[in-house]
Amino acid sequence: MEPAAQVAIKAEPLAIFSFFLYLLLILAIGVLSAKFSSSGLSEFFLAGRKLKEFVVGLSAVVSGRSARLLIGVTAGFISGTAVTIAWNQVPFLKSIIYELVPAFFVSSLLTVIISILTAPPEEAGEELKTIAAKYRR
Repeated sequence: MEPAAQVAIKAEPLAIFSFFLYLLLILAIGVLSAKFSSSGLSEFFLAGRKLKEFVVGLSAVVSGRSARLLIGVTAGFISGTAVTIAWNQVPFLKSIIYELVPAFFVSSLLTVIISILTAPPEEAGEELKTIAAKYRR
């Protein structure tokens, strides 16, 4: 058994300095914006109750779709990996077609199926209008 090769990682001092300067700049922007742009957590989370119904509804829909997409993509990633592993276990399949082609199709199909199955019910639109009207007052 061969010994593991060691890899030496070198970083330029200017790159390290630039990275930490960037972190400090982002931290300063966050602290200043928190100090001067908001008068509390309720003001931040509810935007001072000044948002239009469209914006509240759009935010709710986009958040839900983001979660659905995350679940669907995770299912697609797992299924694609499983297909690639299974494809490599059968010798004659490797000679027919490259393993990533069926993995791509299976993972894409499962991503779409899971996203459809986790879609909100049709009456969710009415609930969003009710919620938006409640917070608009």
